[in-house]
Amino acid sequence: AYPAATMESCYDILNAIKALGGKSCSYQTLADKLGTSITTYSFKAKISSSKQYGFIENIKNVIQLSERGRLLIYPTQNVNEKEILLGCFQNPTLYGKLIQNFLGKALPPTDRLSNELMKPYYGITATGKDVAAECFIKNAEYVGALQNGILTFDNILDVEVPVSAAIYEAVYTEITPQEVLDKLMNRKLKQE
Repeated sequence: AYPAATMESCYDILNAIKALGGKSCSYQTLADKLGTSITTYSFKAKISSSKQYGFIENIKNVIQLSERGRLLIYPTQNVNEKEILLGCFQNPTLYGKLIQNFLGKALPPTDRLSNELMKPYYGITATGKDVAAECFIKNAEYVGALQNGILTFDNILDVEVPVSAAIYEAVYTEITPQEVLDKLMNRKLKQE
């Protein structure tokens, strides 16, 4: 599985849930709010991608905002949208593998990355490889992780410690993205 819709395009789902009162809703109610059908490719892609990013949850065929989705739609004073989006960017399994292999390196052009995704390690089919590669690159740009062609997490969170080292720890150990962010914020607070 891979996200077939960008994080930015998935805001349609979040905003529709917000417009419906921010509570749980059925797929049909959500599709109606968006003026589409539950059978369209774009609706299915946005729902699946929103789940993979961690924006929404599906409990007994009912859609609701996840904690991350809720914080993005209803931010409070202490919410750092960049932190949440960075965590969501790392959430899909495919993205974790790509980050592990390309963090700190030049990201190949879209057509080359697309072909790379067909390797057994990534498990993406020929029919899905182009969409998967395009979405990854667009999302990396959207969260600020693609800087001068390099996949990096440095300078995203306005912290004065090297972020790539902490992300390396997250990729190669059992630490969660939230624990990485907590460590980074603790380092910054200790320096102040």
